Amino acid sequence: MQYLLRLRRKRVDDYLHIVESWSDSEFKSRLRLSRKTALRLIDELDKSGYIASHKFGLKPLEPKLCFYIFLSFIANTEPLTPIATRFDISISSTFRVIRRVVAWILTKLNEAIKWPTGYPEVKTVCEAFHSKTGISNVLGVIDCTHIKIEKPKNATGYCNSKGETFL
Repeated sequence: MQYLLRLRRKRVDDYLHIVESWSDSEFKSRLRLSRKTALRLIDELDKSGYIASHKFGLKPLEPKLCFYIFLSFIANTEPLTPIATRFDISISSTFRVIRRVVAWILTKLNEAIKWPTGYPEVKTVCEAFHSKTGISNVLGVIDCTHIKIEKPKNATGYCNSKGETFL
């Protein structure tokens, strides 16, 4: 009997309010997206029709909650069970929410990810990246992708968390 009681899930009461009470820096550190960007995307998601809005059965989940569930999954690569427990919904609902938000995001790819079309645009992007990071001649980066390079003079700026030299 004690084993069964230990497996009982601990729900968090109204986790949406907890997320909204975070400071902007805490929001970004936990969900890997600024609050301003998240709210803009929530508005777009709400208008998209990808989130259920039926008038029967259980009350549908609001777009803000759906987007925070998606961000929790993507930002922390957590299993579905702790996310479902935290947001007080079933695991199957958590899966459906994530699947719907991903489907919506896939419709936005052509707007969000664009390769520069000509040399002036490439030059502008490279200069903007250089002004932000001090690294020249870089068109873009992919987070968490490590490409081994020859060790430059200022190698500390090019080391990953394991001390290996990467770009």
